Amino acid sequence: MARPRIAELIDGVGRPYLRAEASPCGRFALVIASNEVRMSHWIESAALFAMPREDLVAELGGSDWSLSQAQWSADDTALSVILRRYPGDAPPLEARLDLVAMTASVDAGTREPLSHLSRELERWYQNHRTKT
Repeated sequence: MARPRIAELIDGVGRPYLRAEASPCGRFALVIASNEVRMSHWIESAALFAMPREDLVAELGGSDWSLSQAQWSADDTALSVILRRYPGDAPPLEARLDLVAMTASVDAGTREPLSHLSRELERWYQNHRTKT
């Protein structure tokens, strides 16, 4: 039986611009895709998957949001991420994901279902970007 694709990425097998990081207990994995959007401008798009079935739990903002840092709780109950919005006209933000309740808060705001994370990130961006 073939190993799941995300498990292969966790083991370092795969494409040079695609990698995965397992949570400490192995219940989740972050899949990170590196995309060059301009000469020397890279975005590290991320998505959270439940393992071992590899079910998509949440996209962490989509292709305009870059993962700068990820910190798992030791028991897989939480994930804190620092995200930056391309093209850099807003400060970085922290999103905290509760992986038991399947909720997230953006910049210490109210908790929303993980399915609303991309919408909340865009709302935050519209309120914090530098207007020209």
